[in-house]
Amino acid sequence: MQTCPVCQGWDRTQSVSAVVRSQTFIGSTVGNSIGVGIGPNGVIPVVATNRRVTTGVTPLARMLTLPVPRRPSGMCFLGWALILLGAVPALFIIIVSQGQEADSVSMWASLSTGLYAGIVAWLPGIVLAIAGTSRLRAYDRERPLRDMTRRFWSSAGYCERDDVVFLPDGTYAAPAQALSMMYNAACQMLSAQSHSAK
Repeated sequence: MQTCPVCQGWDRTQSVSAVVRSQTFIGSTVGNSIGVGIGPNGVIPVVATNRRVTTGVTPLARMLTLPVPRRPSGMCFLGWALILLGAVPALFIIIVSQGQEADSVSMWASLSTGLYAGIVAWLPGIVLAIAGTSRLRAYDRERPLRDMTRRFWSSAGYCERDDVVFLPDGTYAAPAQALSMMYNAACQMLSAQSHSAK
């Protein structure tokens, strides 16, 4: 048990992860329904079983739940898909024109038509691929900060008596500001580590 820095007590404290776990619940209800249906031999009785899963979270658990961002790979994937899709008309026209005996002017005219058709997909594809790659790099750069914030979240405690979230070093905040406190502590810790490494 951790000691609360406000009241110096430990009897009403628990870890933040335990608070979130205990105040997030999943319920399941099963029900039967009876009715009638029409079959090949006329009206028949029908019995069905329904299962309903519900989830809930208290306001405190919602404030203390550490969000887990998803890797933003969709935009980059869509960009490359559009680039490849834009290459299809140009490749098709090149393949078709290879088998024909045509002068170079008509071949370039048909090839430029395929290129214009491809540009419709290439331009947005290039923009999405560049933006998606930039977002992926930013996501990867922020990994140490996410990991450090998770470490602070795992070590944080909550005092029910004083309604405060506190870190092992004695820093505390109201539950609404708890995640910001952990994020700021992680930033300071990473900054101190980078300065000491120099």
